Amino acid sequence: AALYWYNVDCPSLLHIGTTTNSEKESGELRVDVDSEFPIYIGNEDDEEDDGDVYLIRVYDRRVEIRREHQDVPMYRIANESSVNILYNQAGSKTHHLVKHAQSRTIGWDVPARPSHLTIRITGEDTTTTKIPFTFDMNRVGLQTEMKHQNGTVSARTEADGPTLVLRIRDVLSDTEWIVLE
Repeated sequence: AALYWYNVDCPSLLHIGTTTNSEKESGELRVDVDSEFPIYIGNEDDEEDDGDVYLIRVYDRRVEIRREHQDVPMYRIANESSVNILYNQAGSKTHHLVKHAQSRTIGWDVPARPSHLTIRITGEDTTTTKIPFTFDMNRVGLQTEMKHQNGTVSARTEADGPTLVLRIRDVLSDTEWIVLE
């Protein structure tokens, strides 16, 4: 279907939703700039809802939508630590939970905003326990350490083939290292 704007001075922004659940809707995305990105369409009230990640391709003011291939997503968060992580696109109020030892495909809640991901360590009851850190998901090699009540975790942006990954791991203390002689 063709898209028309009655006032060409207004921004060319679009929201995408599902016909089965009116609560599931993407944030705004620009259709006046050629681009390709994953979007997340999920239920804002359920942090554990995987929702659906769709790949959007915008070219010549046309919009193609397809489900993102889960084997080779554009972005992923891999929580290989012993703590739960709460994350969101920087500037978005929608938060998602990735439990310890789990991995999730990332889709942007507001595609018109930069691909920056903010993470926080959460407690057992998913309350935030530490200050957030924000990563530019298009820059490989960014790293930080976050302390929590039982230790420290390291978060680092990496490339895993074509997928850009934010990998979170426990940092071992000096007493936890195994020395082989």
